[in-house]
Amino acid sequence: MDLLKSANIYYDEAHRRKPLFIGVFLTEDGRHSLLDWWKEVVRLPFLEKVFANQMITHVHPSMEQVEQVQEGREVSIRITGWAANMQGQVVTGEPTESIGMIEHFGAYPFITVSSSLGVPRLYLERLAAGFFKYEPGPVLPAQLGVKWAPGF
Repeated sequence: MDLLKSANIYYDEAHRRKPLFIGVFLTEDGRHSLLDWWKEVVRLPFLEKVFANQMITHVHPSMEQVEQVQEGREVSIRITGWAANMQGQVVTGEPTESIGMIEHFGAYPFITVSSSLGVPRLYLERLAAGFFKYEPGPVLPAQLGVKWAPGF
């Protein structure tokens, strides 16, 4: 694979696309389980934009990191707690098994459940770090994957 590097952003020359992030992506069943758990246990109404779809492990990964991902590998995420305010709603969690070289997650691995319009990811990451309620939740089925920017 011919790689080009510019400003520490890598891309796949053959397909003319850049990796945006590496993550653990909830399956449809996992997403529905998370949303049902939120409604039944947390009992807060969702905000304007509902996500409940992924836990990002690396932002703007190198192609070397991307090549380590076993895309499509089935994994599970155990919910460990949640945080919420008028701007965002997040759950914290961890994989139930090792996911190999892509384990990074930063200090507070989280999944955004929902947010108000225009709330940046960094705010939600800080929310997960600061206003946390420990409350074990379900184990959610997911898959490892890479989110790619559209070709250019």
